[in-house]
Amino acid sequence: MAWTAPADGWIKINVDASVDMMNGTCSIAYLCRDHSGKVLWARNGAELKCQDVTEAEAMACLFGLQAVGVHEVSNASIILESDSSLVVEAIKRRNQGRSRIWKLYEEINKIQDSCFRFEVVKIGRESNKAAHMLADVARFSSQGYYWMGHVPPVVAEIVENEAVKHVSHNI
Repeated sequence: MAWTAPADGWIKINVDASVDMMNGTCSIAYLCRDHSGKVLWARNGAELKCQDVTEAEAMACLFGLQAVGVHEVSNASIILESDSSLVVEAIKRRNQGRSRIWKLYEEINKIQDSCFRFEVVKIGRESNKAAHMLADVARFSSQGYYWMGHVPPVVAEIVENEAVKHVSHNI
């Protein structure tokens, strides 16, 4: 299933991570879009310390949610999407103190509580192409970037195709 836009008034945050187990590092990415598929902001980060893909995905979730606060979107309605079933379930269970990365989940829960409405959804890789590509860009460039209102050209085509599909389904 392809990416789907959120309802009007909601912000959808797609996250992904890529892990280099040899070096104990990861690259993360998040991409925030509105109901029309327009990119609000996006970020990727490279060479962050982590132990495994679950920690990397949780970090991506936290950074994506923190961006909502940075942009002062008060009482936001947020849909957080990840392709990690472990992370999605931990957030849904409000997992605190049961995991070695419980501090990440604790911070996610604090932000979740500040949202007007909040949903976390497990999605497949095919619904997460843009965030996946952003994480790969960070991994291969060993650098992180931040974008407002757009994404790099290598990801822009994916985002545009998803927005076109969204519009054509709603006609």
